[in-house]
Amino acid sequence: MSLLQTIRGKAPLDPASPAPVADAARRLCAALLAHNRLRAEDVVAARFTSPDSPLDAVREAGWAGIPIFFTRTAADAVEVEAHVRLKKRRKLRPLELGPAAADESPAHERRPA
Repeated sequence: MSLLQTIRGKAPLDPASPAPVADAARRLCAALLAHNRLRAEDVVAARFTSPDSPLDAVREAGWAGIPIFFTRTAADAVEVEAHVRLKKRRKLRPLELGPAAADESPAHERRPA
C-alpha cells in the first residue's frame, strides 16, 4: 500500500539569469527532493506558479511522465505544490530557497506563503 502526501516549495527568480524561471524551477525541483530524501519517481503530480511556464525545466529535472499544472502570476518566484507517493507516512518538510547567488542551503524551513 502507498500513500499520497503533499510537499511545497518556493525559489526566488534571479533577475541576472538569462532564463530566471527555468533556473529557479530546476533548483527548486532538485532541492525539494534532496531536502526530503525523495526521488523524482516519487512525484506523481505537481502544480507550479510562476511568471512563465517552467514545464521544460521541470521535465529536464526528471519530473517526467506526470501531470504538471501551471498558473501564471506576476510573482518574482517559482512555487510548487507536489504530490508524492510514499510507502509509509512521514513528515515532509516545505522548502523555501534563498537567492541563487547564495549557497544552496534553504533560506529557512517554513511553509511558503
